Amino acid sequence: MIGEPTRGILSIINDITDGNDEDIITQTDKSCIVNPHYRSNATGDQSLQRNEFMIKHYDIDIVYSTKGFIAKNTDALSMELIRVLSTSKAGSIKEMWLAQSTDTKQNTFITDFKSAVNKINELTTTMSPLYVRCIRPNSSKFPMKMVDSIVEHQAKFMNFVEHVKVRKSGFPIRQKYDKFVQRYKCICPITWPEVKNTKEGTISIMDHLSLKDECRFGKSMIFLKDTNLIITLEGRRLLVLPRMATTIQTIWRKHYAQRLVKRMRAVYTIMAWYKKNKLRNYFSHIFKAFKGVAKKKDLGYSIEWPSEYPPAIKRGVEYMKKIHFTWRAKKLQAPFSPEQIKMIRLKGAAHTALYGAKSDWGLHHPWQGDLLGKELNPKILTKYTQSILKLKSSLQDGNVIWSASIIRLTSSMKGEEMYLVLTDKYLYRLEGSKFEVKKKSQPLTFDKIPHISLFPGPDQAAVLHLDKAGDFAFFIPGERCIGEFIGNYIVAAKKLNIHTPIDVSSKINFNLDGKMKELVLVESNVPKPVFHKGV
Repeated sequence: MIGEPTRGILSIINDITDGNDEDIITQTDKSCIVNPHYRSNATGDQSLQRNEFMIKHYDIDIVYSTKGFIAKNTDALSMELIRVLSTSKAGSIKEMWLAQSTDTKQNTFITDFKSAVNKINELTTTMSPLYVRCIRPNSSKFPMKMVDSIVEHQAKFMNFVEHVKVRKSGFPIRQKYDKFVQRYKCICPITWPEVKNTKEGTISIMDHLSLKDECRFGKSMIFLKDTNLIITLEGRRLLVLPRMATTIQTIWRKHYAQRLVKRMRAVYTIMAWYKKNKLRNYFSHIFKAFKGVAKKKDLGYSIEWPSEYPPAIKRGVEYMKKIHFTWRAKKLQAPFSPEQIKMIRLKGAAHTALYGAKSDWGLHHPWQGDLLGKELNPKILTKYTQSILKLKSSLQDGNVIWSASIIRLTSSMKGEEMYLVLTDKYLYRLEGSKFEVKKKSQPLTFDKIPHISLFPGPDQAAVLHLDKAGDFAFFIPGERCIGEFIGNYIVAAKKLNIHTPIDVSSKINFNLDGKMKELVLVESNVPKPVFHKGV
């Protein structure tokens, strides 16, 4: 009725270029009076004026007035003005009028309108357009304001209600298979975690939920009849998601733990290789340094051990040093007899304590050990032996390792002869011809002697500092040397894990029967020491 080539309303208006506007109503009445969507005054509708006609557009009636139709249809720009606009320097204006500047005849407004509509129809038929329909909330273009009547009018005019009714009467909810499977595949064990054919996966999901009869399956989409199906699908998905999340977390944590363990193993492998290489280098250096050590004069004494070594073998290095020291000592001791080795140990102990502090401590003198048991006449020796056996029996003592006749300093500042005997556990001070131990001279254990003091000269005097009783000062006459006593004492005390410091000084402060005294040595030519008070 509107766009028909010869009898359409647009064609009738376009054909009438001369005359008045009422001629348009006359021609449209002749052509469209039998059409039920057309109404005019000639069809009996007295509400319309003589120059008006009405067309029913789907669900709304629109009244058109023909007043000015002919003038507006033939109102066109002059060709001179069109040519001027086509030469404009503005690109958009030139492009707009350039095509019309070459036309010899000007088209009417309806001709241009019909041409534009035909082009749009041709373009839309080659595509699948999606329309975005906008609704204006008000006519004043004011924000946050909605006029119900205007919105209702637009919704009715755009056929929203009818469109919803049509969609609702069939299967209004449509969704692509790939998107449907991607969202709901966790519901069905057949489709989780992957499915190759999305359509078959969609069918499996709906069959698993017993909803196959509530939908239809197309070539690329699934059609759902009711929104309740979406609610059901989303509900089942929400129930499964926590379990899926737990599964994903488990897999991820397993992967993370495996990767961490792999890295840790790699680190430990590198560490093991590094330590092994460091140990190999260290022992290679040791083997090279000690190669042929048995043929060297000092047996490896001058070889310097590497100062840097892995902390893990610290005890091993100490053991190796100890093994080398023991081996070297055995090598050095090999030419000597057991008695000579014993003498070397004794003199070594004295050397460690007195070397550089005291002169002539007996290094080059022969040491005889138990001198009383060797030099006493048989009658006195018997008494000495009986006294020692009696003491050893009562105190469960060991053997006599050193003995000598000494001169001790008394409280009256006089010298008194007595005997000093050193055993494995005790130091005895014997008096008289019967070799008796008097009350004031009880046997001394090594732990009751905090330290021993000596003079730096060639004399053979010593002071035993006792922890509770008065100190014991004495002198060894003859050729016996104080160094032999010190060596035997240090070795015996060391066997009992007792360390007694040895002090060497020119002045010795000591306790004589509760009084502090200072002992000073003055050299003289007298054969025996003489004690006297200082001035």
